[in-house]
Amino acid sequence: MTAGPPGSPGRDGGTGDWPQNLLARVAATVGRRHQEDVASAALLYVIQADGDARRAVVTDLARRAGLAAGAELPEDLFFTGQDHGEDGRPDIVGVDDSARARIVIEAKVDAGFQPGQVARYSTRLVPGLPSVLAVLAPERRLPRLLDEAARQLAAAGTATAGLGPLTWQTSDRSLTLTGISWLAALEAMESVTSSPDLGQLRGYYDYLESAAFLPFAAADLARANGRLMQSVTSVAQNVAAEFPGGSAIHSWSSAGRMLELHGRPAWFGVWLEAWARREDTPYWLTYSKNALPSAQAARLLPQLNAIAGLGAHRDDSYLCIALFPPAEAGRAEVQESLASLIRQAADIVR
Repeated sequence: MTAGPPGSPGRDGGTGDWPQNLLARVAATVGRRHQEDVASAALLYVIQADGDARRAVVTDLARRAGLAAGAELPEDLFFTGQDHGEDGRPDIVGVDDSARARIVIEAKVDAGFQPGQVARYSTRLVPGLPSVLAVLAPERRLPRLLDEAARQLAAAGTATAGLGPLTWQTSDRSLTLTGISWLAALEAMESVTSSPDLGQLRGYYDYLESAAFLPFAAADLARANGRLMQSVTSVAQNVAAEFPGGSAIHSWSSAGRMLELHGRPAWFGVWLEAWARREDTPYWLTYSKNALPSAQAARLLPQLNAIAGLGAHRDDSYLCIALFPPAEAGRAEVQESLASLIRQAADIVR
């Protein structure tokens, strides 16, 4: 029997679940608790090493704060990281040529704020000079994080008013609290530089963000969404029952069954991880390299991708085939389409 889809813990010989980026591969070994530190350290390195990237970050933050880059907020700041002080240790601090802190960046992926953390960090900035306290996070997390940050400032006696989406500012414009997504920050830097280090950071963030917890909105918790997921899974079960095969194989990110297709074992089912990262479909058919040699799988990709409704790629351990059933169709039509796509793929792989 072959293994389940890549990404299933312990089922890929230690290769299929590795990210393709060197920085991400190294960071994946340090544990989730430290990966945000790796991300902020990598960002700090990029802006320290690349003047264009550094100025792009400052210019973008100045724009969000309504400040004139160069005049009100110096473009050529010196950045340090995890700078210890009585107020804690902000992830990234930008200081001017008089050693005055003008920008504090707190980077988040999964984590939240500690009690009073934002208020403490704000004291690092010089009173009376236009300065920016920026929260860097996945876009969907920003509204809640910024609301909490604004509440912490208010509780510490710093009054701010809304300046725009995700931005608060004191009346004298000396402190601006703003939020920026990781992707927006990366795009600002990518618009002015093609640094290989920046490419590494982009690859690492893509890996890290794909596993980040995104807070539920009320609509996400509706029973209709639960019924949708139940329906998606039951369709896969019904389709799998049309083919000979073995036992069900489930993991934290997938639920499916081994099939026997023209004498080759293959896994078919709902693969949440691939749905989140790769293609707009929950339904996948996979062959492990034990069932289908890698060189042969590579030769089959053009034929598979020529079939409407299939999207195939290969990684270190698997041939992965995304199956796209018709949208807004009835159960019977969807199941018939998926079964037909499996047969077409199997006829090529046989």
